[in-house]
Amino acid sequence: MVYVVETFYGSGAPSADYTRVLARAASSAGNEGQIVLSGENLTLQSIKWVNSTNVEICLGTGITDRYANEVFVKVKDKTLEIRNHLLEDCH
Repeated sequence: MVYVVETFYGSGAPSADYTRVLARAASSAGNEGQIVLSGENLTLQSIKWVNSTNVEICLGTGITDRYANEVFVKVKDKTLEIRNHLLEDCH
């Protein structure tokens, strides 16, 4: 299970940078995965596994337009439920 951060760079004020955080099985190279977090001008301070089923995502700045507090990812013959916790003030 991995988290992938994708950033698409805009071309000025009318087109802001856009970032997506995806959860997917590590072995699924071509699989896009499930969107956990997305939005404009996002900066992420960290993505940290708390335990085998909980992840903390520390947001620096930006405007979120989508957030999933849990995702289900198929790994081999199992479906894993992962809970995401969005934090905005991380120290």
